[in-house]
Amino acid sequence: MEKRDSYLVVLVDRVSLERPEDVPGFAVLTVTAPVPEELLSRLLADQRDRLDVDRLLKTPPLPAMLEGATPTQIARLSHRIRAAAGDPQEPLAEIARNAVKAYQNWDEELVAWFEKNPDPRSRLFLIALAFLQGGQASNVLHAMEKLAEKLAEPADVRGGIGAPGIRQLAKNVNARIDDEHRIFFTLPSYDVAILRYVHGDQSKAFRTRLWSWASDLPMRRGGSPNVRVAGQVASAMLAVTLALPGADAPEVRALAERWWGYQTLRPLIVDLMTAVAMSPEAGAAMRGRLNQWAVQSGSLTLLCAVAAVCGGALADAYPQAVLTRLNNLAGRGIDAVTEAVVQAVRSLWDRPRHRQATLRRVVDWAAGHDQRHDAGLRALAAISETPERAGFLLAELAGDAELQTRLVHAFTLLFTGIGPQGEIREALLRWLDTTAREPVHEDLITDLMIRAGGTGQGASSRFARMSDLLYAWQPLARDAEAPAARDVRDRLIERFHRANPLLVAR
Repeated sequence: MEKRDSYLVVLVDRVSLERPEDVPGFAVLTVTAPVPEELLSRLLADQRDRLDVDRLLKTPPLPAMLEGATPTQIARLSHRIRAAAGDPQEPLAEIARNAVKAYQNWDEELVAWFEKNPDPRSRLFLIALAFLQGGQASNVLHAMEKLAEKLAEPADVRGGIGAPGIRQLAKNVNARIDDEHRIFFTLPSYDVAILRYVHGDQSKAFRTRLWSWASDLPMRRGGSPNVRVAGQVASAMLAVTLALPGADAPEVRALAERWWGYQTLRPLIVDLMTAVAMSPEAGAAMRGRLNQWAVQSGSLTLLCAVAAVCGGALADAYPQAVLTRLNNLAGRGIDAVTEAVVQAVRSLWDRPRHRQATLRRVVDWAAGHDQRHDAGLRALAAISETPERAGFLLAELAGDAELQTRLVHAFTLLFTGIGPQGEIREALLRWLDTTAREPVHEDLITDLMIRAGGTGQGASSRFARMSDLLYAWQPLARDAEAPAARDVRDRLIERFHRANPLLVAR
């Protein structure tokens, strides 16, 4: 199946794997690659009301394209057919030809076009339109002139009455302007093909300046960024990344660093980086870059973007990779980055399937002596920021002895210094609230605190700080109002005395 670019995953237990014949109803299932024509027909099933799909698939040159095609190639061809069939009234032969040319990235046509059009103004307009297709034609012209400035092209490229105007430029680049003065390419998937061609035909320095210009396209003087335009630029970045041979996520960093300061654009950055990181074409390279940035980058915006990506959908596909990158970020010891890591942990905690692994990593941080200690405490506070969350956390702890031992180390460090302060102090008070409401957790809390108090040097001080926490949680003056909390406090204090007779009685 690997040769056919397809995979089948079967989940079985070890016994069934070793003796499948013992499994009731066992049968051997042989899976073959789908017939290309049938697969493409199914992928285009929703087009049958507007298009004669069966005839189209028999129209040259499509049959030749299907010979020996892998399922991935067929899926890509189906997208090109959809783009080419924008006008269902167009002859099937034309739709088939354009679909195949689009699948082949319009390579021959673009080579011929660039040979025929050495004029910088036309070339720059073509590139600007590849980013802004569907926008106002005058805006595309303005963006083209900005691109000319970015590339330090001669001043006459940027206009004058003798230079080609919008309609002439549109004709030169195979585009049309509609009644609302919006501009579109007349060829399907032409925008992606142009960017792919430019990336393969120009220098790295050119590409760097190109994406620097593109990152500025959504910006408006004195106002918030244009999210629609930003979405087009992000889509162009994703499309060209996935279309390049040996895709390596070109210049994703440029968009992340330029846009992260705007709250409205952050979701676009997270979605873009996630899509690239999960893609078959560029996923491995992008995931490597995320880790490289987490370890080495000095850009706060980029580090925070990596944390946000790790707290999202990427975790569902690569949970260990995500935790590794968050671990590296937590080790940087940068307050803003630590806060982003805490937000990512909070997001992962909202996905029940990730709770156990996330909690293990967070407790490891809190139990450490390096920069991660603070990140671990803040993350523990974040994932128990409400009584309900605190209950979830204690439930996860209850059945894991190894995790409890690691948390004991974290508590020992916590109560050895000045004691819990700020967010973690409030979180521990919520843990005690939960214990008062749900007595099933009392033994767990007692065991954690007594083991953390320990014996030997510093034990009395640690127990004293724990007692202070208990009396801050349930003061003597409120005993009559909260008898359940009073009883929990008194039982814990008594156990502290038994664990360390030197503890000063209260």
